[in-house]
Amino acid sequence: MSCFNKPDNDLSIQFGYDGLVLEYIGQPDMLVHYSVSVLIGAGGVGYGYYPDFNDSFYGNADHISAFFVLEPAAGAELNVTRFFRINGGISYRLVSGANLPWLSDSDQSSFSGFLTFKFGKF
Repeated sequence: MSCFNKPDNDLSIQFGYDGLVLEYIGQPDMLVHYSVSVLIGAGGVGYGYYPDFNDSFYGNADHISAFFVLEPAAGAELNVTRFFRINGGISYRLVSGANLPWLSDSDQSSFSGFLTFKFGKF
């Protein structure tokens, strides 16, 4: 049963996660090269029915759950200058342990794309 099949209610969902990111950059001196990374962390998700999305959510949510997240990624990186790089690619967010009615781990796990601008001394 999907939580989005409730047209008579205003459903608000809050979702967030954070963690440690480990990245390997292959052949960084080449103009175009590759990178692989993984995020290992934790997060939380909650939902409730509120007429105004800006209402205070946390502490008032109908259902809240913590979860483990693993997000491997692969990208291509372009050396623009000595101190600027652009990295773009894909990742897959795998969520485990979020036990909520009408909102499963697979509902929160998905592919995504990213575009990163890196500045610094490389």
